[in-house]
Amino acid sequence: GTIIFSEDSPGDSCYFIVEGLVDVSTRNRGTNQLLARLEAGSVFGQVSVIDGATRSATCSSAADSILLELERGPCEQLLRGGSKLAIKLLATLNDGLISALRGADTRLLQIEKQNLDVRFDPKAATVQAGSNTATAPKTSELIFPKDATGALPALRV
Repeated sequence: GTIIFSEDSPGDSCYFIVEGLVDVSTRNRGTNQLLARLEAGSVFGQVSVIDGATRSATCSSAADSILLELERGPCEQLLRGGSKLAIKLLATLNDGLISALRGADTRLLQIEKQNLDVRFDPKAATVQAGSNTATAPKTSELIFPKDATGALPALRV
């Protein structure tokens, strides 16, 4: 789809999805990781409007979309006015942030569950996480780790 804005780019506006779908993704270990697919009625990009930081994700249209862009200046003017519309806008921005945070939490848990297929074999004292295998250290090595020569460190009191 068409890129609306890219991760790490400057941000001074947020968007309301009037119609269509928008994918939110971020780079993770050299590949794009889909964080969310937003539908009509959703708001995105509001973090940059609020804190002035660069974009934390890439947003692109997943289908033909109609978006409403609200730049920081007009947004601040509207919010300073304290009107009913300003309160409604603030609530909408807040709801969008909460929704994004909850969606990110859910997605991170899904990714963690996929990546941490952990199996422990107490007889072999090995742990497998995906394709990685590690031998578990002895309890004494966890409490008193050995130095580079293999000796236990002197205790200092």
